[in-house]
Amino acid sequence: MKTYLKHERGRTVINVVWIVVNVLLYTGTSVLLTFTTNAIFSRDMHALLVWSAINFSVWGAFLLSNYFQVVFQEKLTQRIMVDIRDTISRKIVGSSYAQYHNKTTGEYLSEYVNDVGNIESNAIKKFFTLLSDGTTVVFSTITLAAYHLLFIPAILLLSVLMLRVPSRLSRPMTSATKTMSEDNAAFSNQVTNVLNGFDVLFNANKLGKLHDLIKSAAKK
Repeated sequence: MKTYLKHERGRTVINVVWIVVNVLLYTGTSVLLTFTTNAIFSRDMHALLVWSAINFSVWGAFLLSNYFQVVFQEKLTQRIMVDIRDTISRKIVGSSYAQYHNKTTGEYLSEYVNDVGNIESNAIKKFFTLLSDGTTVVFSTITLAAYHLLFIPAILLLSVLMLRVPSRLSRPMTSATKTMSEDNAAFSNQVTNVLNGFDVLFNANKLGKLHDLIKSAAKK
């Protein structure tokens, strides 16, 4: 993944900075809300209107910025996906006749669609999500520490739990992802073979068999 992020170094840096800015804006809305609440308790209508207006403005800035950041990130992700598929194509072009035929067309199709899709959802997008969550924890910790230092131990404990629990699932998740990828390849290969036999089934008046074969492969 590092290789492909480096290929899009400029856009990746912009996206990372943008994520940090969005988290800062989101955290700022929570801080500003305390001033609004204080104005309510003190029955200061002028302060309430001022802080409410500021809070709404920051919320608006966050929502607008977040929208365009999500669009930018999706475009960046798709550029990386094109790059990964290009790598698969170059690998195929560089293979010999025998090496190419070690795999079926369905298996190559699975690499282009299923494997790349897994990389997109389980690597690229998870990386940006983890970055956003980590930044949120840091900014939230700093903000709460400004109110009282006793918040820090509680935050650290919860952060450790958030990191440790998912890590224990990483090994079985890796195995499950590999199995899913292999099964998707087998399914793509089976569907390709069945569809290639359409003419034969049609001429034999056995098109109902096509439905049964694909349904059986899908269930498996």
